[in-house]
Amino acid sequence: MSKDRAEFYKAWEKHSELTFAWKKLSDKNTLPFEGIFNTNSKKLKFLNGAKVKGSCRVFLKEEKNSSEWISFIGNDGDSFFYIPQGFLTMYFPDGDIYSGYWKNGNYYSHGKYFNHKSGTYIGTWEKGQMNGWGEYEFKNGDKYIGEYKNHEIHGLGTFRYGDGKILRGYFQKGEFKKELKNYKIKQDDEDYTYI
Repeated sequence: MSKDRAEFYKAWEKHSELTFAWKKLSDKNTLPFEGIFNTNSKKLKFLNGAKVKGSCRVFLKEEKNSSEWISFIGNDGDSFFYIPQGFLTMYFPDGDIYSGYWKNGNYYSHGKYFNHKSGTYIGTWEKGQMNGWGEYEFKNGDKYIGEYKNHEIHGLGTFRYGDGKILRGYFQKGEFKKELKNYKIKQDDEDYTYI
């Protein structure tokens, strides 16, 4: 690869470490879990009834809860609580689905989120939010591939409308800010932008 590397490849490369961060997740104290989400937390009541299947860390209820977002009690009312850690799929009561990696009860590293209202995101996550590099396919036929920051389109990316029109350039907090005019797509870019 030449010194003049492709812009979109460079942007993806900047976030590639997060894509593979799941490999470093510890499986210490994790067990497979399958059941229905059940919590006593008022702020998470909207998740009650979600189906959960995957890997969780297991703690006694008396121990300190280290979860950053989700932890839940077992279906049998036992003396343990569970924190998603590793690969886990959650089927939300409203029809949304997240299938991917978790760390301390947050979406982490790489995963796929299907939002029943807007579409599907496949990409990187950090602290439970879309961060890094990802692709979103909207239900209306529009698509976006590029950088995200704190759940928003932010950074270098390409937005392709359902009618084929393409915006290629820089986004800030979900707004298109600067077009890359006459940008010649290099071979290394082809997996990271729309042609």
